[in-house]
Amino acid sequence: MVDNVKDISAWLRRDFEIGGVKLINFITLCEDEKRMVLKWRNSWRVRKWMFNGEPITENEHFSFIERLKKDNRNFYWMAEINAEPSGVVSFQGMDRRKKVSYVGIYSVKKGSGRFIMQSLLDLWNDIKSIKTLQVELMSTNRRAHEFFKSLGFQEVGEVRFIGHDNSRKVISMSLKKRDDGKIHAS
Repeated sequence: MVDNVKDISAWLRRDFEIGGVKLINFITLCEDEKRMVLKWRNSWRVRKWMFNGEPITENEHFSFIERLKKDNRNFYWMAEINAEPSGVVSFQGMDRRKKVSYVGIYSVKKGSGRFIMQSLLDLWNDIKSIKTLQVELMSTNRRAHEFFKSLGFQEVGEVRFIGHDNSRKVISMSLKKRDDGKIHAS
């Protein structure tokens, strides 16, 4: 397990191989891989569920990845299963003082989401200082709601999302570690 802030940040900026899923940190992606991830993110199938559903430019995307090199709160990986790019997973807004981190995921290969998310949960098990994972998703995204529920996340609240159309509701779900480090629904 890792606990020191500097150690965690440095540790999370690398690539991992967990349960047959290779997690390639965004900061280590080559330009073609960065463009592929951008294409996925800008596809309607993915961005319609994002809080900022607008397409982003290549310059914005590359700048975002560059900022991740010094960011101690946000960590993103492209996931590969059997050497095939399959999606993206992340820890976002990691707050070691509050012991919480948000997670994000999208898969581009049918059936890969559970494997990708399980690799992130396994990674989380090695981070002693983060006790709670949270996810926020659009209330209309029933598929994601059921997916996170099947992983043990429980609904903890619903807030009104202040977006471009001011009408989307966001569901907040969380998953907690017990004192013994084992995972349980909150």
